[in-house]
Amino acid sequence: MTVAGWQTNTFYGGNQAVIENSSENIPITKEMIVDKIDAELAEFTGSTPVANRGIEFEDKLEALTLIRNALYNLPIPHELHPFIFNHENILREAFLFWLDEAVKTMPLDRLALSYDCAANWLTEVRHEYRTALLRERLAGEHQAFLEEERQKTPDEIIEDAWKITCMADLLTVLTNGGLEPQEIDALLTIEHPLHTIFGDFLPKDNENHLYALTDIALEVAQTRHNDLVTGNIDLQPEDAVTKQHLEEYLKFYGGPAYSAEQDVPDHEPEWDMELEP
Repeated sequence: MTVAGWQTNTFYGGNQAVIENSSENIPITKEMIVDKIDAELAEFTGSTPVANRGIEFEDKLEALTLIRNALYNLPIPHELHPFIFNHENILREAFLFWLDEAVKTMPLDRLALSYDCAANWLTEVRHEYRTALLRERLAGEHQAFLEEERQKTPDEIIEDAWKITCMADLLTVLTNGGLEPQEIDALLTIEHPLHTIFGDFLPKDNENHLYALTDIALEVAQTRHNDLVTGNIDLQPEDAVTKQHLEEYLKFYGGPAYSAEQDVPDHEPEWDMELEP
């Protein structure tokens, strides 16, 4: 993939995302995302000769340009830069929100709508990204659990059969989707979410363990949220990644160390970009 003159090969190192270019590792920045968006917009602009453009084309071009400017002006968390950069059609995806809202809202405040579309798209991308993080966390924890089981004697493994079954089912339940963004974020602040949920599940008498595992997972997420925002935490996580998730959670949802108020971006763009036909 070539963006702004760079032949790119994106990879991840923790939360740091870089582009590999010969001997250089170039951090992915918002400016690189904007360059990619501009290339997408330029491609659309050049797809139809000026003489053949109609009202529908001009209307879409204006909408895409407004969405582009909104994405430029809205804050984008650094952790999302690589995830967004790997999207092939950023403007096209955000434009789907425009089409959905345009049929509901008349007359259109096109500037405000462009910011709403960009913000909604970023919210969806964040949800996808955090979901991927949780799936990776759960898969790693489950793999480590299986490795521990493999070191045990056959009798010990038989004794753990119920736990092995429940852990596998819990992994399936949590990775099949359906969790709300806040529930995902809360589970990411727990070092060992599978073991934590199983620990709460084990003492209870449940007729259907799959439903029970799901319900308890949601209860664990809600309890974690309540503990975080009220400062009811005795032990801080030991690993750096979980600690970072915890700090991000408090900053995003509010807590003792952070204000719950979030800055709302102004809907007045800093500047508009017009492409030459």
